[in-house]
Amino acid sequence: MRALIRHGAAISGLDQFSVEADFASGNLVRLLPQWLLPTGGVYAVHPPGRRTPRKVRSFIKFCRTVCGVRRA
Repeated sequence: MRALIRHGAAISGLDQFSVEADFASGNLVRLLPQWLLPTGGVYAVHPPGRRTPRKVRSFIKFCRTVCGVRRA
C-alpha cells in the first residue's frame, strides 16, 4: 500500500510518525493540511497480575514517551 501511495496511485490517512521521513524527503505531500483524523487511543493489553515482566514495562514506557501518552 505504501508503494501505491508513494507513486501517487492512492491516498491514505497514515500517522505522522511513520511517514516523517517521506515528508522530509518529498516522497509524500500532505493533501489536506487543514483536515485531521479524529484522535484515537493506544492501549497496552497484557495479562493481569502484579508481576508485569520488565520487558513489557519497558515497552509500555517507550510507547508513552514516543506517543506522548499519559496514563488513563
